[in-house]
Amino acid sequence: MPGADRLIGRDAERRLLAGYACGTAGQPRSVLLLGAAGLGKSALLADCAEGARRAGMTVLSAWGTGIRCGQPFAGLHELLHPVVPCQERLRQEEARALAVALGEGPPGAVPAPLVLRTAVLNLLRVASRRAPVLLAVDDADLLDRDSFDVIAFVQRQLTGEAIAVALTVSGPVAPAGLSPAIPTITLTPLREAAAAAVLDAQPAAPTGPDRFGVLREAAGNPLAIVELCRAVAEGSGAALSTFATPQSERIRAMFAARLGRLPELTRRLVLLAAAGPGTEPVTALLGAAGEKATLADWVPAEEAGLVTVVGGRVSFRHPLVRAAAYHHASATARRQAHLDLALQAADDPRRRAWHLTGAALGPDPAAAQALEEAADQAWRKGAYFEAARAFQRAADCSEAPAERARRLVLALKLVNGLGDPAWAQQLHAQVREATDDPELLAVAGNSAVHALFLDTRQCAAFAIVSALLGRERACRRSALPVATLGAAIVHESGLASHRKELARLMDHVAADTAMGPAMGTGVGADAVDPVLPPYLGADASEPLADFVRAVLEPGRPAGEILHGRHDRLRRRAGLPPMTRLAIGSIAWFADDPRTCVEQLGTAFTELKDAGAAGVFIDSFPTMINALIGSGLWSRAEAFLEEADTVVTRTRARRLRVQTEALRALLRALRGEQVDAAALHGPQWSAVDLAENRASHAYLLLASGAAATAAGDHENAYRYLAQLFGGGTGLLHYFLSPRAVADLAIAAQRTGEHDRAREIIALVREDLGDRQTQRTRILLHTAEALVGEPREAEHHFLLAVVNPAGEQWPLDRAKARLHYGEWLRRNRRPLEARPLLATALETFTRIGAAGLAEHARAELRASGVARVRPSEDPMAGLTAQQQHIARLAAQGLRNREIAEKLYLSPRTVGSHLYNVYAKLGVTGRHQLRDLLERARVP
Repeated sequence: MPGADRLIGRDAERRLLAGYACGTAGQPRSVLLLGAAGLGKSALLADCAEGARRAGMTVLSAWGTGIRCGQPFAGLHELLHPVVPCQERLRQEEARALAVALGEGPPGAVPAPLVLRTAVLNLLRVASRRAPVLLAVDDADLLDRDSFDVIAFVQRQLTGEAIAVALTVSGPVAPAGLSPAIPTITLTPLREAAAAAVLDAQPAAPTGPDRFGVLREAAGNPLAIVELCRAVAEGSGAALSTFATPQSERIRAMFAARLGRLPELTRRLVLLAAAGPGTEPVTALLGAAGEKATLADWVPAEEAGLVTVVGGRVSFRHPLVRAAAYHHASATARRQAHLDLALQAADDPRRRAWHLTGAALGPDPAAAQALEEAADQAWRKGAYFEAARAFQRAADCSEAPAERARRLVLALKLVNGLGDPAWAQQLHAQVREATDDPELLAVAGNSAVHALFLDTRQCAAFAIVSALLGRERACRRSALPVATLGAAIVHESGLASHRKELARLMDHVAADTAMGPAMGTGVGADAVDPVLPPYLGADASEPLADFVRAVLEPGRPAGEILHGRHDRLRRRAGLPPMTRLAIGSIAWFADDPRTCVEQLGTAFTELKDAGAAGVFIDSFPTMINALIGSGLWSRAEAFLEEADTVVTRTRARRLRVQTEALRALLRALRGEQVDAAALHGPQWSAVDLAENRASHAYLLLASGAAATAAGDHENAYRYLAQLFGGGTGLLHYFLSPRAVADLAIAAQRTGEHDRAREIIALVREDLGDRQTQRTRILLHTAEALVGEPREAEHHFLLAVVNPAGEQWPLDRAKARLHYGEWLRRNRRPLEARPLLATALETFTRIGAAGLAEHARAELRASGVARVRPSEDPMAGLTAQQQHIARLAAQGLRNREIAEKLYLSPRTVGSHLYNVYAKLGVTGRHQLRDLLERARVP
C-alpha cells in the first residue's frame, strides 16, 4: 500500500471521502475520485477503507489492473469473495446467476445480465444487515467491463441502504455507466507547501538545487516527488537538470514497456520532447527529427497515453514519463537529440545553451558562454531559479578557475533571492575553493551570512559580518548589503555586543560610496551584477543605510529617519522592491504599522511575481506582526499561510519558529485555546534561544497570550516576566518594551505590583528619549494598572486620548477596557460605558472574541441591562471570509481581492460561495445592501 507521505496535504479530501463512506442515512453514499496518475487516489481510498473498518463496516475491495480485462467478472470475484456465503439467502435464480459469474457454474454457462445485477445488489443488502458495507474499487476504469457494469448498476440503484461505493478513476472524466448525480472529487496537484513536506518525508530528501528541481519537475504530483527523490539519490548526487533526471529502475519499470512498443520515428520524437525543458513546439521537434517526420508520427505516443499534442505543443502526461523517455535512450542518442535541438533553437539563446550543455562531454567554454547569456536573459525576466541554475551549470562547464568562481558567485547572489540556505552554503564552499579574489569572497561571505542567519546560527553569521566589514581590503561595494544583513542579525540575536559592534562598524560604511556602478559580467554593460542582487535597485543605498540605523536606534530616531527622508520617496511609483522592504522595515522600528504594511505588502507582491519570494523571507515576521497590531487579522492569516509555503520549501528554521509562535499568538488573541507548553516542544529544541532572542521573545509573547486566553494569569505573568529578565534586564531591546502593558495586566491579576513597577522603570530607562506614541500608550496603561493608585486615572487618560493610538487598535482597545473596568469599580459606571462599548466594538471588529466577551461582561456589570453579542450579520463568518465579503461589497473583483489578500482568485471565489450561502444572498449588490443596512464598518 502507498506510504503515509502520500496523504500529506489531503486532509480536505480525506474528510469528504469519510463523509460519503461513513455518512448518515439519507445522504449520498457513493463517491467518485478522479485525477491523474500519481496524485494519491489509491492512498486516499486505502485510508478511507481503513477508517471504515475501524468504524465497524465491512469493506469489499477490488483493484483494476487492465491485465484481467479479458477475464469476465474477474473484478467482481475479487470484490465479493468475503461475502459469498451470504448468497444462501438469495432466491435460487439469483444464486445460480451469481455462481456462474464467479466461475462456480456449469462450463459455458452465461448469467442473465439483469438477474446477475439484481443478485449482487441483494447480496450486498443481505451483508449490510450485519454491518454497513463499503465497496472500495481502485482504478475502476481498468476493471473488466462485465464487473464494471455490475458495480455501476449497484451504484445507480442505491437509495437508503447501508451500502457505500467509493471508486477511483484515472483522468478528469467519469466513465460511462455511473449515475450522472454521483458526487465527484477531482484530485489536483499538491500545493507547494504540501509538496515540499512530501519531499522532506523521503529517506534521502535532496537539498539545494536538486530540491527546487524535484519540486518544479514533479509539479505537485506525490508519486513523481517520491520517484524523483529516489532518482536523485540513485544518481550518486547528480543534480536534477532542467531537462533530465537520473535513472530510476521503478520509473523504467512503469513506462519502458510502452516506450519500447512505439515505432522508431515516434520514439525519436518522444526522446526529443523529453530532452526539452517542458511543453515543446511541434514544429521544432519535427524539424529536429528530420524531413521524414510528420504530425501523424505522434499518434502512437498519444494512443499509448504518453504525450498530448494540443495547440501546436507537446506535453507529457506525467513527469515520470518524460524522465523515463530520456533515460530509456542510449547516451549517444541523447547527445544527438540535444545537438539537433540546439540547431533548431538558433533564435532562442536559452534553449540553445541548455542543449549545448546537454551534448557537452566535459568543460566547454562555448557552452558556458551560451549558458551565461541565457542566465542573463532569465534574470532580466525575473526567473531567478532558472538564472541561478544556468550560472551554476555555466560554472561547471568553465575551464578557467577565475571564470568558474565568477559564475558561481552570480549563481550565489540569485540563490539568496530564493532563500535556500542549503544551496547557498554549497555554492559558498565551491567559491572558496575556486578563488582568493577579495571582492568575490566578500560576496560569497555575504550569502553565507544570510544562510547562517536563516539557519538560526546568529553568532557565526555575525562573526563573518564583522570580519567582512573590518577588513582593510573589504569590498566597498558589498559593504552596505553586508551591514544590512548585520542589522537583521542584531535584531534577531538581540545581543548588546552585536548591536554595539555594528554601530562601530557603520562608521566605516558610507551610503553614498557603498555601491558604485554595476560590474559587468562580460555579457553586456548592464548585465547581472556579480556583487549586488538584481532586485536591489539604484535608490536602495540610502534606505538600506537608514534601515541599519533604525535597527540600532529603534523608536523615535527611526521615526525621524522615516519622516525626514522617506516620506516622498515611499510615494513614488516604480520603487525597487528592496527599497520598499527597507522603508517598510524602518516604519516597523518607528512604530508606524500603516506605512510598514503598505510598503512591505507592495514589495512582497512584486517579488512574488518575479519568482523571488525568498527575498521577503526575512520580513515575514515583521509584516505579520504589523498586521496583528493593526487589527488586520485576516491578512495576517494569509501571510502566515504564505510563510508556511516558503518555510517548507526552504526549511528556514528561524522563520518556522517565529511564524508558529505568531500563529499561536493570533489564535490566542482570537480567544481560541492554545497549549502554551506545546510552544516550547521538541521541534524547536534545536534552536539556540540564547543567540535568537527575537525568536525567544515571540515564543514568550505567544505563551503569555495563550495562558491569558485560558485564564491562567499566574503562568501568563511567568512567561511575560521572562521578557524583562525578571526585572534585571530586557531580553530583547525592541520586542520586550512592547509587551510591558500585557505584563502589567498579568501582574495586576496575580498581585505582582512591586515587581511590575520595577520592570516599568527598567523599560522607561532603556527607552529614554526613544519613546514612540505606541510605547507611551503602553507605558501609561501599565502605570495605570500597577502604579500608584492616585495616579491611575491620569495615566489611563493619557493612554486613551492619544489619537495616534488608532494605528494600534488592539493596544488602545485594551487601554479603554481596563480604564472602563477601573471606572466601574470606582462607582462611575456612566463614565465607563462609552469606553467599554468602544472597546467592545473594536474587539468584535478585529475578531478578538475573548476580549470582546470580557468587555461585554463589564458592560453588563456597569448597568447595561442587555448587551447583544453582535448586530453584525457576518458574525458567523470566519475573519478571512468577513474581510473578503467587505471587499466584495465594495465592488472589487475576485482577482483584485486575491491580490490584496495574497490569495488565489479560486480561493477567493470559494470563500465567496460559502459567504453567499451563509448570508442568504446571491451576489455583490445584495451583499452591499446587507452591510449598509446593518451599518457594518
